[in-house]
Amino acid sequence: PVDHFASPYGLWDRRTLQGLQRAGYRTADILSTARDSLDPLFTVRRVNVPGDWSPNAGLTAMRRSFR
Repeated sequence: PVDHFASPYGLWDRRTLQGLQRAGYRTADILSTARDSLDPLFTVRRVNVPGDWSPNAGLTAMRRSFR
């Protein structure tokens, strides 16, 4: 089963989250907005990391993004 959803381009709104919940997803991730306090499991932040980044560059990007 597919339990987790990655929002295309990280875009979402309240209707999207409700639809994902009705469809049976357990979590969903987003890109640039803050995690929603009402639905934190459906607004989990992610960072796109290009394949040519070093581990340190990825870690730096995550630290900046999640401040």
